[in-house]
Amino acid sequence: DVINAVEAPAMNYLAEGGPTADELRRVFDHLAASGQVEAVSVSAWNPEMDSDGRTRKVVMDLLDHLLS
Repeated sequence: DVINAVEAPAMNYLAEGGPTADELRRVFDHLAASGQVEAVSVSAWNPEMDSDGRTRKVVMDLLDHLLS
């Protein structure tokens, strides 16, 4: 719901003009390095709308960066 809709179109609430996955990846890397991430939630990804799996790949990659 925050990722640019061009890269992650399978969201219930599209974020037209939102940050790119690369921009979010840099932010998530910074947050992960802080060691202070306590919780994370993915709430708007809709697997039923993700016929090509593109949004899933972007979301899972970002979560991997945040949680690793």
